[in-house]
Amino acid sequence: DAIEVGLGGRGLSGIRLEGRARVGRDVVEVEQLKLDHGRSTLTLTGVVLTPAGPPRVELTATGELVLEELVPAVTAQTGWSGRLSVGGKLFGEGLPRTFEGRLGLADGDVAGVSVRLATASVLLRPDRLELVSLSAQAGGGALSGSGVFQPGEKRWRASAQLSGVNLGDLLQAAGRPSALAGRVTGTAEGSGSGMDAREIALRLNLAGRELRLADGERTA
Repeated sequence: DAIEVGLGGRGLSGIRLEGRARVGRDVVEVEQLKLDHGRSTLTLTGVVLTPAGPPRVELTATGELVLEELVPAVTAQTGWSGRLSVGGKLFGEGLPRTFEGRLGLADGDVAGVSVRLATASVLLRPDRLELVSLSAQAGGGALSGSGVFQPGEKRWRASAQLSGVNLGDLLQAAGRPSALAGRVTGTAEGSGSGMDAREIALRLNLAGRELRLADGERTA
């Protein structure tokens, strides 16, 4: 059947749900629970323990999410594309609210920046979205890093190590587009509230090469 899920105050409708399970005295064995939305799929398997008190859910999640369809529907943001692979575990009491696992993006766009061969380890809870580790080819170079986002306060902080990354792409992704271009290597730290440029603080320790204004009149 088709269902609707509320995410951050926005509704994601048209999710198709199909499942098989075996019910025991104190346990429900989920043989397969499949969710489809457009071209995105997520499959869950595992158990729901039902002793006295709230049920305990322990599920393995695997699937593939199409970013250009899901991200605008959930956040109204554009500039995202590609197929995000998902693998990990979903667990908690009652309605499971914690996901721990790995994400992968072979080729796509993240916040308008071209990304390839990205892998990430994440821990996602309703009050805290943690990027434990990230490695990717982005902005024409390589980066690795980590970060935390708190949905309730819309606050975030992140740090990254960069090698040969396009400076223009980096500033655009941070919400501070600039006429500067060129490639940089070093470290970057940031924090803020949402993507409002007035609420973003950046700390950069970068060495650049072929730095220039977009009009090409100055070089460094």
